[in-house]
Amino acid sequence: MKLTLTRDAGEFAARTSDLFESRIECNLIATVCAGVLAGHYPQSAPLFAYGTENGETGFAALRTPPWNMLVTDQSAPIEDELVARWLEEDPELSGVEGPTGAARAVASAWARATGGSIRQLVRELTYVLESVTDPPRPAQGSLRLAREDERDLMLEWMSAFGRETAIFTDERAGIIVDAREAQRGL
Repeated sequence: MKLTLTRDAGEFAARTSDLFESRIECNLIATVCAGVLAGHYPQSAPLFAYGTENGETGFAALRTPPWNMLVTDQSAPIEDELVARWLEEDPELSGVEGPTGAARAVASAWARATGGSIRQLVRELTYVLESVTDPPRPAQGSLRLAREDERDLMLEWMSAFGRETAIFTDERAGIIVDAREAQRGL
């Protein structure tokens, strides 16, 4: 498998779109890629990687610092090359998320390359919605954008979510709230 690293989000998106569209487990990485293309990570210097074989993309990875690297399953063992080349461009890499086997392989390669140790912090599942049924008693009201004077409440809710899920810290909750407020997305 030929591994390509790039900072060009457009190139990455073009090379990975078929891969992302064909696998439900690529939802998170595809969503983050779309966010990068839409300019939702202006404070970050994203790095992307994809692996091709016989003209087909069979692997993808990206990172929008300070967040962890996101990876897809690998069709060939490229984790050692990926980590070695990635650390040249992004030496602050400290975590990886993705399907268990792929994330474990990349984390193990990182440990070998850096002398660090690894541990699993979170394990998630992906569910597929097959049908929607309206509730018998729909809630009253409607969605609305959060107001500026509700920032403290949004921060409290986001921090609680981060603590309950162990996905991010209070500091990162603030980054998320600020970014989503800037996008008018809360």
